[in-house]
Amino acid sequence: MQVSKSLITISILNFFVLLLACFFAIEFGYGIESEPLLTTFIHLIENGEYHSSRYHGQPVSEILLGFFGYFFGGKVTNFICFCLYNISLYLFYLTFDPSTKNKNTLVLFLILCFSNSLIFLQSSEVSDFPVALFFLSLGFFLFSKKQKELSIIVFSLCIASRAHFFLYIFGFIFFYSYLNKSSLKENIKYIVLLFFVSSLFFLTIFYKSQLSLSIFSNAGGPDLILSQLLPRFTYKIYKMIGAFSSIVIFIYIAIKLKTFLLSIKKEKYLTLIIVLNLITFFLVPTKYAILQPALICFYLIISKYFNKKIIFLIIILNIFEWFFSYQILEIRYKYAGVCFGGTKAIGATINFSIDKGNLSKHYEMLSRKECWATSYYKGLERHKNYINDLKLKKF
Repeated sequence: MQVSKSLITISILNFFVLLLACFFAIEFGYGIESEPLLTTFIHLIENGEYHSSRYHGQPVSEILLGFFGYFFGGKVTNFICFCLYNISLYLFYLTFDPSTKNKNTLVLFLILCFSNSLIFLQSSEVSDFPVALFFLSLGFFLFSKKQKELSIIVFSLCIASRAHFFLYIFGFIFFYSYLNKSSLKENIKYIVLLFFVSSLFFLTIFYKSQLSLSIFSNAGGPDLILSQLLPRFTYKIYKMIGAFSSIVIFIYIAIKLKTFLLSIKKEKYLTLIIVLNLITFFLVPTKYAILQPALICFYLIISKYFNKKIIFLIIILNIFEWFFSYQILEIRYKYAGVCFGGTKAIGATINFSIDKGNLSKHYEMLSRKECWATSYYKGLERHKNYINDLKLKKF
């Protein structure tokens, strides 16, 4: 009876979230993260030319999201991105908590993820992150089920969706092999095959760059200087976990430190992904979406080991931050214009102030949409299509 109640709860929760996803898909459409991916597909299908969206490119995301944006429009593409994120949550749960018979863990885990406004709104953006997260979680699931041939294909699609995800994949494979004392020969064979198949997606980009590795440089992040990396790293983790809930989580961990350390020792794979993701984010502390794998794994640990009353408090505080928050820093940005305002911090001073919730901020971000549409699509004579979330194919 307990299981069936949990299943009913999960079904109701997913129905409610599905309605929210439909609303945000209609409301936000393309968002402001989709321009490079979509223009890459437009050039590819109309001119037969491939121009990577960012640096080394993300071929799978560019083709997949470009296809839906080109033929179906922003609302459909947005909804697909959120569905991929939603499926990823289930796959993470099924991979790293397969033996549990209590579905309450799944319910708490899902509510934690859906209540966090930053991760929810980031997942309702048309971007490469939900695509890469889906293939990452599916690859983990297949690998854990001994479907290694299929996992190679899926992991390759993940790397071709967001290249830095290879760190989590290779780290997971090596750690899995170490813990299970797998055959060294088989592991080397698997890694070589995965590297080979993944590389196939980037052949065009390598060719255009004359086989130069310079395409893998990160031109968009801050300089690799501790004084620039550490403040961004710390502040954005605090914001991603939640301005209110991060305080509760910190206090609870401090009080229950021994229990918490035992829980992360038990959850070796989840802890590994969190550590690798944090290392990645420390070197490139830019988009909040980069932290999605770590936060999802952290929420899975919380749902399994934290006191339920504390979990409910975290959920309530997460929901509160959708509509209301506070700031402890006054941040100065390099660019103040409509298109690029608030994208590159150059300094900050301590100044406590009441702030808007993340939902209001997300709407404000959409004010850049028209400016970006003119920059990216006016030359293609379809910037109005982008603003109105219509399909980008010429009528």
